Amino acid sequence: MPIQDKLRTLLEWCTENGIIIDERISIGTDSQAGIAVYSEDDYIHPQTTLVKIPKSAILSVRSCSLEAVIPEAPYGLGAQLSLSLALYAEILRGMKSRWHGYIQSLPADLVDLPSFWDFRLEANTGSTSHHNVANSRMFLRGTEAGKICNGRLDNGYKQLEEVTQFYHEVAEPLLQRNAKGSDVPTLLGFYRAFSLVSSRAFLVDAYHGLSMVPIADAFNHTLENHVHLESDYNVCCECGSLYECIHDREEGAKAPGNVSSLDEHDLYYEMVSNTGIPPHTEVFNTYGEDLSNAQLLNQYGFILDVNENDRLLWSADDLLNTFVSGRDTASHRERLTQDLRNVSSHFEKSGAPDFGQSQLIYHEASRENIFCLNSDGIMSHHLWLALFVLSVWRTFPGGERVEPEIAQMALSVLELQTELELQDMDDVNDNDEDMGSDYDEGDKIPIRQGTDTPTALVLLIDIAQLAVNLCVTRKAASGPEGYTAEQLTDILDAEAATRTDETCATSHAELAISVLLGEWSILDSCEAAWKALRHAASRRMCV
Repeated sequence: MPIQDKLRTLLEWCTENGIIIDERISIGTDSQAGIAVYSEDDYIHPQTTLVKIPKSAILSVRSCSLEAVIPEAPYGLGAQLSLSLALYAEILRGMKSRWHGYIQSLPADLVDLPSFWDFRLEANTGSTSHHNVANSRMFLRGTEAGKICNGRLDNGYKQLEEVTQFYHEVAEPLLQRNAKGSDVPTLLGFYRAFSLVSSRAFLVDAYHGLSMVPIADAFNHTLENHVHLESDYNVCCECGSLYECIHDREEGAKAPGNVSSLDEHDLYYEMVSNTGIPPHTEVFNTYGEDLSNAQLLNQYGFILDVNENDRLLWSADDLLNTFVSGRDTASHRERLTQDLRNVSSHFEKSGAPDFGQSQLIYHEASRENIFCLNSDGIMSHHLWLALFVLSVWRTFPGGERVEPEIAQMALSVLELQTELELQDMDDVNDNDEDMGSDYDEGDKIPIRQGTDTPTALVLLIDIAQLAVNLCVTRKAASGPEGYTAEQLTDILDAEAATRTDETCATSHAELAISVLLGEWSILDSCEAAWKALRHAASRRMCV
């Protein structure tokens, strides 16, 4: 069905189901033949309600035709699977479903999530075709997006394996028992429903939970969003009431009266503008203000050209496997955790160190150990502290330094680093070619280990070398072997050249390569900065 016919059917369904769309916006198509929302002739002020969606219009486990038999799950993958089953049950009902006018407007194919790159659902047939995905998936090797796609859940399954098992053990038997003239369920059909839930569902309140919210899901995503979904989460879990209800009272008490007087917050979910919206522009929502491209790709099937939320993460085991190979990882993990705790505790007792004075470290707000680089290639203070501890182990392998002295040394190293950044690194950056020519990437810098050598300087040079090695190792372990950034850019250009007006969607290869090049850029920035610091520190050593 042409997209304009789908839009017409959707809008008619909205009218029939009480969804109110402000005349200052309109529903149209975007550049990829999907649905989008646009402002009309008038400027829209902040705090303007643009869409009112009756709670009775949303599709959830609680509202679907199989509400009595679908297992409920409050959050996580379980909630996604249950809602996928609810949505798929309505898809199979076809025109008999009271959400048909909404469902027919949804993408007919699988959403392009990396988990489903092996499959394509041919429109109206349910058959599959296999695309050249092996070459696309290999570009995600070792990336944050690849970790999410290929990561194991607590039960040892990958996400796609868990979805498949749920279909065979729960969804398919339930759908077959409750078919009632519906279409025959298929695994690929359920995959499509899951991909739609992953890319479109909203957590609305404690009663409906994760839900499909018509029109709210028509707004595309950007970090600089114009609107947001407003709902009161804390409603009655039994009946969905926002206000006092019989479930709040002692057994046998009278139900509250005058229900008709309740305000509209108990009747609608609303799309509300949070900033001014100029005329004739696309109106954007945000699916999450802190989502990285790795998360966007795996949850929604797209990425942003520039995403300030991107970051590269390491676990404690990753660091140990990189720098303490061939040893007992478990015991070293425990030792690393303890040393980090001791150093952090000393920092807190002596006043929080001013990581903000450093150009190469930022203070991570989380109290958990977050070993990462942000989108600018700047490392978290947790990662810096971990490299400090690892450097102490390397410099003093006998462990002669007692804990208070280790913590005090960390403060001294940080102060020295900040001083070098402010005084010496500008000069070093003017001589980048000389900066990297003295030492091989993997070598530890030769240091005069005399009694006159300040310990802080010895440790700082080693920390800088560890940071460089960390970036080099991570880059080598990501993407396909043998490809340079220039070659990957050439592939991107070739992929873009094959797009036409009819095939305007970004290819899997483009998405994967863009993610990979983004991570390489972060690593290159970090590596260059720490090489500069290493060079500045080694020059200070020779003075």
